[in-house]
Amino acid sequence: MKNETKFHIPFFDSAKYVLEEYDISDIEREDVQLNKALTMNYEVNVVVGLTGDIRGTVGLSMPQGTAINLAYQALQEDASNKEGKLNSKAKDVIGEMIRKIALKGIDKVAVKGKDVEASPPTLVVGEDLHIVISQVHTVTLLINSSAGQMQINVCLEGVH
Repeated sequence: MKNETKFHIPFFDSAKYVLEEYDISDIEREDVQLNKALTMNYEVNVVVGLTGDIRGTVGLSMPQGTAINLAYQALQEDASNKEGKLNSKAKDVIGEMIRKIALKGIDKVAVKGKDVEASPPTLVVGEDLHIVISQVHTVTLLINSSAGQMQINVCLEGVH
């Protein structure tokens, strides 16, 4: 597992930093898993593609309730619509969070001599989702926080 996580750790450290920036507390790493593909099963999923010396994807996946809690904390206003789903401002905030996580992680990797750029975030929201983003090995960090449960997924090609 150590070789698989060498370039992934900066993204996980960045996730904690960004969540704390939005006043999310009680952040606990529950588990780290190595998966054969990047899959997301929660209702709210956002991904950022990476290109350059390191290619891959950074994703954030969470239940709808966690996303609403995260967005509420960031916006300090209601983050759901009449149906109890994420409103448009909340979707923007969730996208911004993963973009910040990816960029901070990229900065840390770039310091190690790698040139990497990030795509704009892509958000997918729905029920009973099973999304396969990539068939490349993925490190998944399961996190519990004051906002709820979430997964940070880091899928990097050709790094060891």
